[in-house]
Amino acid sequence: MANLSLCWFIMSLSSALVVSYFCLDQAIIGIKSLIIAGVLFLYSLYYMKFRRFFYAYIPENPGIMFRGKMIPAHPNGWFVISTTEELKPMYVKAVNQSGHNIVLFRGEDGVAYALDAFCPHSGANLGVGGAVKHMSCVQCPFHGWLFDGKTGNLVAGNTLTPRKVEFYTYNEKVGTCKLDPQEILKKTGEGLVNLRKYLLKEQNGYIYAWLHADPKTKPNYEPLDFTETEKRLVYKGVSLNRIFSHCQDVPENGGDIRHFIYVHSYLLPFTTLLGAKWDAKWCRGDDPELKQKMKHKIPWVDDHKQKLLDKYLTKENSSSIGIMSLDMSSVIGGLAPKFFFNATVFQVGPGLVYLFLISPYYEVLFFQHTTSKGKFEHDVFHELYASWYLPHWVTALILRLEAMQVTNDTYVWNKKVFATNPMYATDGEADMTILTWRRWFGQFYEGCAKREEDRDKLTW
Repeated sequence: MANLSLCWFIMSLSSALVVSYFCLDQAIIGIKSLIIAGVLFLYSLYYMKFRRFFYAYIPENPGIMFRGKMIPAHPNGWFVISTTEELKPMYVKAVNQSGHNIVLFRGEDGVAYALDAFCPHSGANLGVGGAVKHMSCVQCPFHGWLFDGKTGNLVAGNTLTPRKVEFYTYNEKVGTCKLDPQEILKKTGEGLVNLRKYLLKEQNGYIYAWLHADPKTKPNYEPLDFTETEKRLVYKGVSLNRIFSHCQDVPENGGDIRHFIYVHSYLLPFTTLLGAKWDAKWCRGDDPELKQKMKHKIPWVDDHKQKLLDKYLTKENSSSIGIMSLDMSSVIGGLAPKFFFNATVFQVGPGLVYLFLISPYYEVLFFQHTTSKGKFEHDVFHELYASWYLPHWVTALILRLEAMQVTNDTYVWNKKVFATNPMYATDGEADMTILTWRRWFGQFYEGCAKREEDRDKLTW
């Protein structure tokens, strides 16, 4: 009997241990599952935040302030007006870029079109509420007038037949004296209507528009195609800095080689432990001694630089491109500077900058483009492409620190006047470089003063 009781006890204890072990094992599995789920959740948050990082610095608008005598507010050239990703089929967008009001839309045929934004019928903005019709047309949201994106013509129905209308104008004496009703609006003629059609170029995920004071002037350069670079690098995100100054202040950074010493001497906020030593050079793209002037003392850097110059500079475009070579050496805690990277910078016209940055540790492309919303309001974007092996948080940090350096410039830009009577210290290289740069950049203002005078007339 005692043996049976002992056996029963042993069997009961064994069963309890088995059950306990099974429950403990299940609990451990549950804990592991929770840990894995938590890690996956945290990683998903990290991925969403840093995989395509976005940072914006938008300071307070300084408002109306004395700016001094001005050259034209908006130069001629190629400008980014949208991304391919944003402009989906049948999408209509209003664009305000460099003094041009544009309706941008993608037709049913998949092609992007850009026309003057305002309907000549009653002045509605075609980009605000307009709709794509008949493959390549945009319909006015106010009264349904149709404009063909291929030609700019006012057309009738799906036949795309040009439509004739009568032209009228308000009497200049309206409001100054009593007029007969027939005199208030006077007929000035009749004929076909044609909105200005803008030349577009779509590549590398961006839509560029050729914006020139004279609609008949053809481009003498093109945006750079960096498809080969995209095969090596991964898109990592974009920063936005809003600027309240003359648009020339932003690209002028390239030719202002001396400002790096005073504006960009430190790389991190709130500390002087990590500093920077800069060595900058700038040349016109058509300088016959360009390659020699841009030659770098480090062979592998020089090889990279010379290949870029050979790839992108041509006889046709070189006069419209400025080249900068920028060395950055890090200075940690006051120790001797150590080479960190070199950037070969292509200033392509007034609105596009490509910074090909190479380092012993990684490779980066910054694509800078600007949206000029008004005479003294501009959004400066830096799109980042980086080596695939860089962690997302590292590329986010690179983008953030780049934006911080632009912010340093912004503190000066937003409170300065435009120097139409500048002075130069001719005994140094820095001032002679910025003088050369300003003379080079002046070519992009041809016809712009006249266009600014005529802009308020809204004639078609």
